Amino acid sequence: MTIILSDAQIVVNGVVFLTLLFAIITTTARYRTLRRNLEERLRTPMIGAAGWDISKSWASTFTAFFALLGTFLSMNIPNSTEPLSSTQFAFLNFMFGAIVIIAPLLYNATAKQIKVNGQTFIQGYVGTFLLATTLTMWAVIGELWSIFFIVVSMDPAISTLGVKIIFTLLLLIAWVLMLWRAWFMIEETISAQTQSPFMPGMAPMPPGAPADAAPEPARQPAPSWSLL
Repeated sequence: MTIILSDAQIVVNGVVFLTLLFAIITTTARYRTLRRNLEERLRTPMIGAAGWDISKSWASTFTAFFALLGTFLSMNIPNSTEPLSSTQFAFLNFMFGAIVIIAPLLYNATAKQIKVNGQTFIQGYVGTFLLATTLTMWAVIGELWSIFFIVVSMDPAISTLGVKIIFTLLLLIAWVLMLWRAWFMIEETISAQTQSPFMPGMAPMPPGAPADAAPEPARQPAPSWSLL
């Protein structure tokens, strides 16, 4: 049986699956560099709960904002618009907006509580953190593409060629900034949140250090941290 996809189905599948593939490749590439530098593994414990800080999770905030904006704009686009209809635009915006909310919830749902010296810590793992980061990145990139298609599909009287070019450039800049932030944020979060809570305030002694050497202060894992 031959399955023939319409142009709209090809665009929707491309936005959904190609952006997911890009997010997986980016996160995997970053993880491979971390294995060489920090020797972290997928089962390495991470301390702290994933949160959403509007001042730090700018990519997640950006995605949620544009998901709402895209849903509003899609309501003003005819259902016969090419390459996507207003219903398909609304679906993409809703899906990516939901994913960016689900990502930190997924990490927290798979984490567990541990008690050390009378203190309670939330403990997840590097693997689930990378999964949540991949989902967040997928939502951000997918939302950027959704907004792009909405802009190019709008009435020329509202969205002129100049407006479309400027908006496209802004979306490309946002994409580059998101990738730059994700590349460094992954290492920052893992290196900070994998500090051991079993000896608060002390970094492990380097091999070969004198027995009477004083340990150096270590960064303490934050009680919560933010995704992109």
